[in-house]
Amino acid sequence: MKDEKDKLRELEKEKKQLESALAQEHSRNLSLEALIESIEEHYGIDVKKILATKCPKSLFTSPGTRVEILTASNLWSVRVNSPGIL
Repeated sequence: MKDEKDKLRELEKEKKQLESALAQEHSRNLSLEALIESIEEHYGIDVKKILATKCPKSLFTSPGTRVEILTASNLWSVRVNSPGIL
């Protein structure tokens, strides 16, 4: 009986953690979409179209490739770490 209660508590705790992580990722996604929209409006370009047509597909599929969105205060930066790309 006690084991079942402990298991239930563990599952509830895990559920709350997963819900929190999902909410954080949703917020991050909204922020990134707003950033892209702001860039598109400011520079008059279609960022998504450029990424879809100009970037080599291997950039996103190569083993060892890592794309990071870095934030510090209100500054945004994108770092691409991939072998063979300078």
